[in-house]
Amino acid sequence: MATILARNWINVRPGDPAFIVSTNVCDWFELGQRAGQDYWLEGVILRPTEFVFNGRLFLPDASEHGTIIDNFPKGPTPTGWIKRQRADGAGYELVSIAGKSIFGFLIEGPLCKVTANIYAANGALVAESLVDQFLLHRGPASIGRGGITFT
Repeated sequence: MATILARNWINVRPGDPAFIVSTNVCDWFELGQRAGQDYWLEGVILRPTEFVFNGRLFLPDASEHGTIIDNFPKGPTPTGWIKRQRADGAGYELVSIAGKSIFGFLIEGPLCKVTANIYAANGALVAESLVDQFLLHRGPASIGRGGITFT
């Protein structure tokens, strides 16, 4: 059974730089674990309006390899994936060579809207961004430093 996360404000006030993950507004997030070989995605705000992502992402077809993102979008495009810049220049999508979008973001002023469909190394869906909620199918996950944590 999925855990629904919606309309939470964690460690931010209106006007602060923040991530918007579906309808959740936070100062930081982490899905999965940094250590290990399975999925992991972290969003960090380095300074106002500098949003950086690190992690290991996999595709739903477990036969395709995963990718490591390091300081995305500043770092190099991961091998075997395509980095698609939005036409307005305000964000990117990370797309498989088959054209499937797994991760993307859009910066609007001090806010960074994140869309992600996170898959485990075996191809199982772990978390998904929907228009009005974020579904967490399995943890661990943390939204906001010292905020909501799921194991």
